[in-house]
Amino acid sequence: MPSNSYRVMERRGFALHIVVMILFIVTLCVSGISNGANANDLRSVFAKNVWHYRMTIKVNTPEGTKTGFSVREVTYQKGLHVLPEMLPSIKLYGEAVTIDLGKRGVLFALMRGGPHGIDYGSRILFDLFPKAEKKGKIVLLNKQYPFFVTFKDLNNPLSIRAVSKYPDKSMPDGSIGQAESMEKVFGKGVSIQEISVEIVDAPVTEVISDWLPWLTKLQGGYITGKRISSGGFIGQLAGNDFLRD
Repeated sequence: MPSNSYRVMERRGFALHIVVMILFIVTLCVSGISNGANANDLRSVFAKNVWHYRMTIKVNTPEGTKTGFSVREVTYQKGLHVLPEMLPSIKLYGEAVTIDLGKRGVLFALMRGGPHGIDYGSRILFDLFPKAEKKGKIVLLNKQYPFFVTFKDLNNPLSIRAVSKYPDKSMPDGSIGQAESMEKVFGKGVSIQEISVEIVDAPVTEVISDWLPWLTKLQGGYITGKRISSGGFIGQLAGNDFLRD
């Protein structure tokens, strides 16, 4: 077991490392500001970019097309790239898309999915709009779809079911387990018609808590109520797959 003197030296070493890093960053900023050619570069480093996008999902049903949407906010700040580990800051605010299918139930499109897993809600924006100036509307490819779920009982988070993006094919849907086909869950003739993402000037939506009253109590934690993830589909899902604020 390390001695007390060793622990003190270790803490002093860590503190010294932090001080050196701070001095290095301050020196970098001062030298950059003194050089007029780099002033704009420094402003771009600390500038925060904010975008709002609306994800709209249309679902085919025998009763007609059902539509749901959510508006989300993504912030991006480049920051100083002094070390390879220092990555840009990307934050996501918003909620899953809720599609009311009437008597058939409620479909939720999570902020998890595609190749990015839990980072899907923010990364999909940069996949679709890679240029700095983000504008317009794009229809998603099947491989870019989010993960879908529903609940047998909206008041019981443990009644959750994974839903496949295919109407007639169940599938192991990434990290959320075996997903049952859309028609198996909601009935014959139910399928995804279209999913689109559009850059908008609109406030972030706040409706999902009306459908899932237990969600805010989780404060982003796992829907099982545990502090750490556990095995199986249910054990991996958390409140922040539905809501980030």
